[in-house]
Amino acid sequence: MLSLRYRFPSLRRAFGQAFLCALWLAAAAPASAADDATVGAAVDSIRSAGDEAGGGPAAAALDTLAVLAGAWRAGDHATVARLAAAEGARIDLGGESASMRDCSPGQAFYIFKALFRGGRTMRFDPMPIATGVTGNAADAVVEWRYLRGGSEHVEHLFLSLQRGPEGWRWTEIRVRP
Repeated sequence: MLSLRYRFPSLRRAFGQAFLCALWLAAAAPASAADDATVGAAVDSIRSAGDEAGGGPAAAALDTLAVLAGAWRAGDHATVARLAAAEGARIDLGGESASMRDCSPGQAFYIFKALFRGGRTMRFDPMPIATGVTGNAADAVVEWRYLRGGSEHVEHLFLSLQRGPEGWRWTEIRVRP
């Protein structure tokens, strides 16, 4: 008597691929409305803490930070890459290749695609006390909690934003030592 796996190997492979696809989709589910409210509350507290946050450049920088945070939490690598400076950006996310690398927005697309595929972001919250806007530059420290390999990790990222002709864009993202 032949079993199903010997008679229909392609059918077994198709079921296996469908299972893996469903598992991947479940892990890549978009952030909930409560998560978006948390990011919004963090950005609002940053806005109210800043001296010049009543409007203008500071408000636009914080709005860009909120969009970046929402995209990061949702694993939206396309939006994170689109928010990179057109003239290039610098990335250092630690890990095995712990070195600062320059990249274009197109390269950032693939870097973040691989990054988000390897884990699941639990939280990505700007820290109010470490965020500031001065002229055409803004800096922020963000707490990033994520699951990878079955365990939770916490990193503090330093983000640098610059205002250019296309608006506010990130120019540097690195793990804070």
